[in-house]
Amino acid sequence: MKFTQKQRIRIYKERKQGATISSLALKYGVNPSYLKYLIALIDNHGLAILNKSKSECYNSADKLVAIKKVINNHESCRSVSIDLGLLSSHTLRSWIQNYKDNDYNIIEKKRGRIPMPKKKANIKKDDDELESLRQENEYLKVELEYSKKLRAVIQKRINQQPKKK
Repeated sequence: MKFTQKQRIRIYKERKQGATISSLALKYGVNPSYLKYLIALIDNHGLAILNKSKSECYNSADKLVAIKKVINNHESCRSVSIDLGLLSSHTLRSWIQNYKDNDYNIIEKKRGRIPMPKKKANIKKDDDELESLRQENEYLKVELEYSKKLRAVIQKRINQQPKKK
């Protein structure tokens, strides 16, 4: 379930007023681990962390530092995610999975649409070339009309022949 910023603040305030994690999980219908993560994130970074965009991009260097903390220093994904201020610990887990799948290399995915090819500048054709194209076009039209009339004449002759019994 996705929560709005106001709902997250309400959950945090209820927790600080003494509500248990399990009661909040039942009330809002979410996994208690999510609530623990949310509360730890706000405790560490303050309520301003909730203004952060979900589609924020991280550069390769930041991702690599976080991945190395988990793999080499054996820190938990949860603690590193909270330190970085990621809105979900699953983000870091997916970074690690992609890192391992790509032979321990970080691959930056292109975001957004593929840019359209630029239109070529209008090139003015020479008058001679334009005239030759017009003549060719006229010739093809006449040829098409001739073939249509020829086909009509042939069809008429076929229809006039007596039928064989």
